[in-house]
Amino acid sequence: MLHFSPERTLYTYLRNKRPKIYTFTDIDPSQYLFAKKHMQQGDIRALHFADHSFDLVVCNHVLEHVVEDEKAMQEIFRILKPGGRAILQVPVSYVLAKTKEDASVVGPDNREREFGQDDHVRIYTHDDYIARLKKAGFSVNESFRPTPEEMEGMAMDPRERLFVATK
Repeated sequence: MLHFSPERTLYTYLRNKRPKIYTFTDIDPSQYLFAKKHMQQGDIRALHFADHSFDLVVCNHVLEHVVEDEKAMQEIFRILKPGGRAILQVPVSYVLAKTKEDASVVGPDNREREFGQDDHVRIYTHDDYIARLKKAGFSVNESFRPTPEEMEGMAMDPRERLFVATK
């Protein structure tokens, strides 16, 4: 399993499931002292892992921070084993007509105003997000719902849809 930018609560939950191999990566691994032992530096747009390396990838609320998100999606697809799954959560707007992104918007204040958070570079629409995942090669399932206990253990917002992409 590969986990991008591991959140402490989800890290603890998944670690307690005792996966055979649990690897973590982030562009700035220094901020993850709780996962320091297995943390690796990595750019989601150009991963150093071999093709078909992982059965499961967890990428929770990362892609909305990545300027070249389609390149990141292609890399996740590349490192997944055939039949492998990726949980690829992002905030999604059901109000906007199309994904809102503009690379010329820089600086925390401007990004907060445009995208709702000072380090986001876009706000996805549901249909566009699914289309981008499919363009990268994934099939996407939104019907899987963890139990309320699992959602609580993972600190998942119950209003949020779970995007499970399969290679």
